[in-house]
Amino acid sequence: MQQISTLNKVTTPLYAETLRSQHSKQIRTVAGSRSLASMLPSLLSTGFVTFFVTGILQLCWNTQQPELMRHWMEAWLTSWPIAFPLTYLSLPLIRTLMRKLSMPRHQDY
Repeated sequence: MQQISTLNKVTTPLYAETLRSQHSKQIRTVAGSRSLASMLPSLLSTGFVTFFVTGILQLCWNTQQPELMRHWMEAWLTSWPIAFPLTYLSLPLIRTLMRKLSMPRHQDY
């Protein structure tokens, strides 16, 4: 019985260290792809919004029917590369601002 508890005392720190090193390797692997994963919502949402907004604006501007698709795609492919980096780069600022605005305020009575 004494040998088992001594063995556990020796192997438990080694096992814990092995788990920590495996966990840190997993974190590093995920962290390398984290930037791409964080870009995807901005990429999709800006693509979706600019696609429909430019289409609606082209219809409102009464573009001739044969040229509608050409003007729409030109407007969309011009606006999306502008909207995506602006949205992606402004997200940390917006999150910080929203965190500060949503914090409860202490009122003195």
